[in-house]
Amino acid sequence: METLCRNFLWDGGTEFMRSPLVSWDKVCKPVKEGGLGLKNNAHSNKAAIAKFVWWITSKSDHLWVKWVNIYYQQQQLSNQKGHEYSIFKGYECLREKGAIVPWHGCVWNKWNIPKHSLMAWMYYHNSLNTNEKLKRLGIAEDDTCYLCGIECESQDHLFFNCCYSKKILENVEQQIKVKLSTQNILAWLQQKKGTIKKQGIVTAIVTACLYQIWRQRNQSKFELHLTKPEIVARQMMGDLRIRIQ
Repeated sequence: METLCRNFLWDGGTEFMRSPLVSWDKVCKPVKEGGLGLKNNAHSNKAAIAKFVWWITSKSDHLWVKWVNIYYQQQQLSNQKGHEYSIFKGYECLREKGAIVPWHGCVWNKWNIPKHSLMAWMYYHNSLNTNEKLKRLGIAEDDTCYLCGIECESQDHLFFNCCYSKKILENVEQQIKVKLSTQNILAWLQQKKGTIKKQGIVTAIVTACLYQIWRQRNQSKFELHLTKPEIVARQMMGDLRIRIQ
């Protein structure tokens, strides 16, 4: 079942022969810890079974239950003694906790278009298959950027230092009258001031830029065609206006 879920996430089908872009352990972490909030099936199953164990051991007046208490050590459940057990609490005891990531609010909010959020999530995990990464893994021989054809295609270059990407950002800036950061995008987003709606809209615009730049990169690679930056920016802002309204 876990294999089917993983294959569907990355390929939309039941068969997936390539390596996942993000490990399943990270995918199963809560959104605030950098995951997608999916459940680990093994932990969920154990937590559900433990529900019955908890129910049995709560009737401590039975002799056979006392026997179970002696021979079945509830190490994961001991911290909940005296409290009502739930599958959610059991699952939280079993899973490995992670630190809260500072970018989860920039990726998952009501303003972002869902496919843009997934793209940004992979960006923050540094899991995109750029030419620099593919060459380092021995998969590609050339690490040249597909957009400018000059520099090494790393994530930082592709999204913020490439001349093609900069033109998209410049066109967007002219439309929204806000200067977009080309260095530390996360720190810039966290420092933005204004109403919650304004912050959300600016975040959605930056996330859309990431998505469209990556889309144009793939279009250049697989279709040998690049759309003019001003057209990309205009179409992107049109889609966002529909979303926000």
